[in-house]
Amino acid sequence: MLLRLYVVASIFGCVFVANPQIMSACSCNETTQAEQFAWSDLVFRGSVTSIEDEDQGTVLVQFHAAIVWQGQSRHTVTLQTSRDEAGCGYPFEIGREYVVYSKEGGVSLCGFTSPVDDMEPRDFVPLGKGHSPMLDAGPHQKSVQEGQARVVEEEDRATSTVTDAQPSTPERDNTRSSRSEHNYWITAGAVAGAIVVTALLMRLRARHPAAQSASRS
Repeated sequence: MLLRLYVVASIFGCVFVANPQIMSACSCNETTQAEQFAWSDLVFRGSVTSIEDEDQGTVLVQFHAAIVWQGQSRHTVTLQTSRDEAGCGYPFEIGREYVVYSKEGGVSLCGFTSPVDDMEPRDFVPLGKGHSPMLDAGPHQKSVQEGQARVVEEEDRATSTVTDAQPSTPERDNTRSSRSEHNYWITAGAVAGAIVVTALLMRLRARHPAAQSASRS
């Protein structure tokens, strides 16, 4: 009897040593799609573009998102999952399209994350109508946007400087009227002075012949 128990224990021990993942198998709680959707802060449809290993037993999975149902994301989404299924890591494949349920940047094997080609039309009904992801602002787009912002700022600054330098329209009209009035009085004074000078000259000429005739006689 003891020999049989020893043999059975040895067999189970060999199995655990050969496959240690059994000792730390992923344990999932039952949940509905509605509960999973409410729990997730990001639910989207996208294809895997790259998978990179990390040092802490996890991988970074990059997606190109096409539709977003929950949360707001850009076209490029990077999420984290465990490297193996024993740690509840999801086995993503590059080039394959998925509907992903994520919480705080992570994806678990537990839940409703699934390849699109394994889903049926009725599986999309609870998701409702999605929206498009935000556009990615790359370095070139950022530089263009910053350049456009600087141009607009400089134009606004130049406009405000010209406006501050020039007087308002009423002030300009008053200045023009005062200048016209000043020029009018200058012209009038010049004409009056010319008339006075001409009259004096005529009087002097009229007296000069009378004085000459008196001296001759």
